Amino acid sequence: MANFLVGGGNKVSIKVSAIPPTDLDPGRGGQIALVGGTQSGFNISADQTDSKVFEDELGFAFGIVTGQSWDVPWTANLTTSDEGHQIVKRAAIEATNGRKVGITVQVKNNANTVISELKGVAIVTNYSEDYPADGILTYNCTFTGYGSPELDGIVGSQPS
Repeated sequence: MANFLVGGGNKVSIKVSAIPPTDLDPGRGGQIALVGGTQSGFNISADQTDSKVFEDELGFAFGIVTGQSWDVPWTANLTTSDEGHQIVKRAAIEATNGRKVGITVQVKNNANTVISELKGVAIVTNYSEDYPADGILTYNCTFTGYGSPELDGIVGSQPS
């Protein structure tokens, strides 16, 4: 599996699969590693609405969570033989047709033990390719969560 190193010798890998399956993903039944990764991460956000309560003697507001979202930013060096990249690019182009990707992000330590894992379904957003004069072609995108992710074995509800 393709990995890239992060602080402390830890390794990050990202795998994707096409949803629904395409000719780029013929009968694999599994995920394909993205290669050339240079930067990634994981974000969870909560939307909040303030609620005034009269029980707080100083009048401070209590926040009510009205929604949550998650995303995985991705930057990689572009290689023409990267099958995973082709799945991502097609999902970006066909997002309005309902094309999504299954995504698995793993962080492993030096002993190759998984120390963090995210799994979920995502829509590919903010896709771009950069062609600088130095010849190192890169692409960027954000895997924007579709429903709840599974994070380190904690499973949320998934949309049908």
